[in-house]
Amino acid sequence: MRHFSIRFFLSSVTALLLLMSAARANDGIGEIGVGGVIAYGKTDKVTMRKEVLEIGTDRIDVAYEFVNESDVPVTLPIVFPLPPYGPGTPSPGYSGQPSGFSLTIDGNTKPFTTSIRAVVPGHKGGEDRDVTHLLTRAGLTQEQIALFPGAFRNSEVDVSPFKDRNVQKVQAVSNDQLKQLRELGLLDLNPNTLRDFVDFPTWSVHIAYHWTATFLPKKVVSVSHSYEPFLGVGSSQPLNPSNIQDEKKLKDIFCGSASLLKHLRSTTSSDGWIPGATVSYILTTANTWNGPIRDFTLRIRKSKPSEVISLCFPGKFSKVNSLTFESHLKDFSPNENLLIKYLLPGNQEAYPYAGKHGESTVPVMNRTLKP
Repeated sequence: MRHFSIRFFLSSVTALLLLMSAARANDGIGEIGVGGVIAYGKTDKVTMRKEVLEIGTDRIDVAYEFVNESDVPVTLPIVFPLPPYGPGTPSPGYSGQPSGFSLTIDGNTKPFTTSIRAVVPGHKGGEDRDVTHLLTRAGLTQEQIALFPGAFRNSEVDVSPFKDRNVQKVQAVSNDQLKQLRELGLLDLNPNTLRDFVDFPTWSVHIAYHWTATFLPKKVVSVSHSYEPFLGVGSSQPLNPSNIQDEKKLKDIFCGSASLLKHLRSTTSSDGWIPGATVSYILTTANTWNGPIRDFTLRIRKSKPSEVISLCFPGKFSKVNSLTFESHLKDFSPNENLLIKYLLPGNQEAYPYAGKHGESTVPVMNRTLKP
């Protein structure tokens, strides 16, 4: 995949767009199997004729147009997967479900089903293990599985690294349940706590929304989603542009250009840190439809003109206004997902992105945009 570095200049303020970390995903063909396993398929009849994807730290909006190119009606199970998250995710507000997710088809609001799976990652190349049935057998609710480890308390202290307010609304797991989970090997001792011991979940959470849609022959079907993104806003997000490791990370992961780094250094002291956030979006599920995305538009939104964004992406961006940049591709078959970094040079707050989204946050390639 080609990487580009683009520079834009504002007459009043020089601003850079730097990858922020909200994670969401394209619709994909699939079905929910035994244990909530998502088995992706592929259709050779329904084409994604158009997609317009807008990503900001406060909102993600995506609109599609699908066409059934066959001569018979086609009914398909559709899955909207969210990026998985685990106990090692260093980000307040990166658990649970995204706030305000909505689904419309041809302008009408439609219902959807939410599936939550708990998966223990394979050790040293081993296979992942779905443990959802073990947790539900122990009596854990979906909320307790998704909002770990805030559901777990030790000496009446909430030990969740996720500062989501919803964690406080989830009933604590009982001592009997904790004992069962320890015996099953689903809890680890967290070595970072200073008080007694803390049971730390070993599983990652996989959340997906799914529904069924029927596509009539040759008829355009419009589908849209909107929601607040997950934001990676923990201690690993700030960046020191004078630090060799941070510089390498910005270049390797977010395709940060030399001009971007120069700008960041000019706005920050040698020992200074720039607050940041990350947004991810699963884009490759678009390949489950018939052929490429015929017409694809990606819009990246800044929260303020001084914000900087960087990401890897194969298209060129143009400036729409002081807060928006746009890239347009024809016959696009994504081979990578999106990972976007957002930075706020000159901001004095340690975590300006934290606590940005009211009640809830949970669980889109890279290119540098510089206005």
